[in-house]
Amino acid sequence: RDTVASVCNRTQKSVIVYPQEHFSPKDEKLVLPSVLAAIAALATKKFNQPVELITTFPTFKSGVTVRRKTRLSSKGKPLSEEVKATIDQGAFPLFSQELMVQAMAGLIPLYQLEAFSGEVEIVTSPSYPAHFFGDLGYSSTLFSTEAHTSALASATQMVSTNWRTKYYEESKEREKFIETLPIAKLRDLIGETGTATDFSRHSAVYSLQKRSKQHLSPFFNYSRGIGMACAGGVSGLSFSSDLHSASKLGVTLDANNEVTINTSYYPSQKIFSLWRSVVVKELSLEKETIIFVENDTSQMVDTGPEVLSLDVGRSVAMLTHCCQAIKRKQFQEPLPISEAVSAKMINTGSAPPFSSKNWGCIVIQLEVNTMTLEVEARQLWGHFVFCNAYDKEMLKTKFKHIINATLYENNIIPRYRKGAPPLIEIEIENLNQETFPSSASSAIRAMVMAAASAALSQALQFDVNAMPVTATDIMRYIRGSDED
Repeated sequence: RDTVASVCNRTQKSVIVYPQEHFSPKDEKLVLPSVLAAIAALATKKFNQPVELITTFPTFKSGVTVRRKTRLSSKGKPLSEEVKATIDQGAFPLFSQELMVQAMAGLIPLYQLEAFSGEVEIVTSPSYPAHFFGDLGYSSTLFSTEAHTSALASATQMVSTNWRTKYYEESKEREKFIETLPIAKLRDLIGETGTATDFSRHSAVYSLQKRSKQHLSPFFNYSRGIGMACAGGVSGLSFSSDLHSASKLGVTLDANNEVTINTSYYPSQKIFSLWRSVVVKELSLEKETIIFVENDTSQMVDTGPEVLSLDVGRSVAMLTHCCQAIKRKQFQEPLPISEAVSAKMINTGSAPPFSSKNWGCIVIQLEVNTMTLEVEARQLWGHFVFCNAYDKEMLKTKFKHIINATLYENNIIPRYRKGAPPLIEIEIENLNQETFPSSASSAIRAMVMAAASAALSQALQFDVNAMPVTATDIMRYIRGSDED
């Protein structure tokens, strides 16, 4: 609506959008529809005829390069770190300020440092404007941070679980960008995950591959590795973003005890279930009485872009705010009662740009097929702790979907073997705290890539510092060449 209103010199309310079902699970169709809508609107205005545009277009994902230099003490303790992330946004940059904030939130490590220097650079290139694929910098830079953490543990000849437990601490530098659960809770989670996966034993066994000069021979199956990554998930845009603070959501309770949610989101079934559970809890109503404003945007409030899991954290807080306001008026004012709220109204003063209400720890065991040079996932464990998990079974299903998709995107084949334990095992601890949820999706993608990178590094006995990997990459690692 904003784009069409701008190019046609009209008010936003005069532009009506008819939402259609769409499938862009990683926000990869965010930019071009706006461009096509602007072209169609101008053509309609000029020729006074309906215009429909149908096109195909290439997909371009932002290339992110992160370079890190860490100084360690003689005992292996990290002292200082310099890091620079370069993000290629294609022909022209979009949301650059948000990209820099999200990228920096992912760059700051969980281990404490005496000194830290971080830099994010946005560059352009002669290629199509980047699509976002569910990431505005956080997943990509978080992958780098966790992969580098595993490399530090390996360099100091410590098991990754032990290194993380020893050096992960609270950090004032990180708290400026992201509010998380206590680090002590993450250290407990790492210990529990390490024990459940027998991480130390597997790591020791696979490290013995160093003694075999032919560990990648098709006659010797010594190409396995195990890796770990940890992180907290964030939802949506930073609190300082204009797209965040301007978004609105409305709720109406009518005389038939029917609740209408007014939002420009097109909620998935999982999000709809989450929203219904909030309304049922706050207003003590039947879930069948909850509906949405539908058909077009003439009566809808602008909830902002439906990207980066904004419909999890921010919308639940806004929905809860409206329901609680209606509850206070329910038996004092006549029905219908309507309440609307903007994200700006529920933001807390000087909070950091992001807030995470969960910790996650993922361990992956994989092997390189010595005949085809394909990477196969043997088993993956994911352990999570949430302040408030509305539906644990729904979350498990969602997490497995994200994990499978991320494995395939990075050329890692999940191998389901008959009679073997489940390929993906998910455990979720719910702290049942009275707080709003936050998404773990972006963190899971980063953790899968980082854990896979660490496992591949162990399997190939070479520092695998880029994802995805191909057979050509594997041959290059085997030969010992680390060319960009």
